[in-house]
Amino acid sequence: ANFRWNKGASPTEVQAVLDLALANARDSRAPMLVATAQAQLARHLWRTGGDYDRAWTLARGAEAEAFPDGPYQLRLLVLHVLGGLAGLTARPEEELDLRRRMVSLAAAEGDAYVEATSRLNVAQRYLAEPDDAPAGAAEAEARLALAAAERAGNAYSVAGAHCTLGRALG
Repeated sequence: ANFRWNKGASPTEVQAVLDLALANARDSRAPMLVATAQAQLARHLWRTGGDYDRAWTLARGAEAEAFPDGPYQLRLLVLHVLGGLAGLTARPEEELDLRRRMVSLAAAEGDAYVEATSRLNVAQRYLAEPDDAPAGAAEAEARLALAAAERAGNAYSVAGAHCTLGRALG
């Protein structure tokens, strides 16, 4: 499905492949395969503006299997999709919680690249809802994102952290 998506297949074609992958995974009775197919289909529905309720249900199902000991990339994908869906469906508190979980997961794994982008997402959430954010939280998170981006050598996130820090400082 990802290969076909990257080669220009339509959202409908890719969804058909993912639906088949999920059915095959369920037939195999391999819980981690089911969780992976659920997460991939949820991501597809999210990024194509599909059925967000179905995407949420699929991602929550994948979360139940992936945590706490599933593969790191699967756990990241699940949190990423859930965070994005929470943001699109006006669940700012859930979005913030999911984004913080992603920061914690990436930091625990020593993945400074993902930690930086995740911290930027948290900082931007604080900037979007300043009345609900602790004083100085956006600035502090942007500084931590900058440090992580520099550790990772991620020039894109370094630039993003500087921009976010500038917004936080006014």
